Amino acid sequence: MSAELVIAIATVAATRVSVVAAVAAGRSAADSEKSEAGSAALRRKAIRELVGLHHDVMAEDLRIIDLGATLDSEYTALFVLSGASGCTPRLTTISIK
Repeated sequence: MSAELVIAIATVAATRVSVVAAVAAGRSAADSEKSEAGSAALRRKAIRELVGLHHDVMAEDLRIIDLGATLDSEYTALFVLSGASGCTPRLTTISIK
């Protein structure tokens, strides 16, 4: 083989290796962008879930406050009515159950 042929083959091989390396670098960059986009999407999803859970907790807190006020008014009515009927509050509570 002549030296020129060896140099030509080496040049072609080096060119192919360079092209493969460039393609691999491009794919790596694209995968990196996809990975960053994916992690950003996961962060947004986690924040949405956290906000949703916060709203659920706040709604449950308001329901508990409302139930507490309702329970207080029911007990007040129970004690008022038990005094009007001549019973003790304890007897009225037992007879209702």
